[in-house]
Amino acid sequence: VRDIDIPENQVLIDIIANQFILDNGRMIDDPVGSLSSSFTVKGQVILADKEYVKQLTSVFKKAGIEIDGIVPNVLSERGLVLDKNELTDNVMILDIGAGNTDIGVFEGNTFIYTNTILENLVNYTPRLKVLMLLLTKKIIQHIPLLVI
Repeated sequence: VRDIDIPENQVLIDIIANQFILDNGRMIDDPVGSLSSSFTVKGQVILADKEYVKQLTSVFKKAGIEIDGIVPNVLSERGLVLDKNELTDNVMILDIGAGNTDIGVFEGNTFIYTNTILENLVNYTPRLKVLMLLLTKKIIQHIPLLVI
């Protein structure tokens, strides 16, 4: 974590480890049971707006609830809606909710894009243009679409 530059207005909410590199150069997915004097983690850093997290924590604290962690919606949905064989596939998850639509794009184990549209795509057809633009971008071509 010491090598991660975090912008002043952001706060670290999670690190998703993709791979561990042992001191002998061996790359492994799970370090449990491995002997090593040191290791390097290749992973993804999930940041959130510092002020938003502060306000959220304050609201829950007033209700007597302590926040243990924050997980982006589509990141948690990935583990729920994909079966074990699909977790390493390139996937786009589109969660069309009552008041907003969450989009998450994964290349294998890597979380490459997320966004929330604050209106329901089903009830607001022009927002489908946003989806079509996303689907035509090179970054997410050939990625299956999973609508939940």
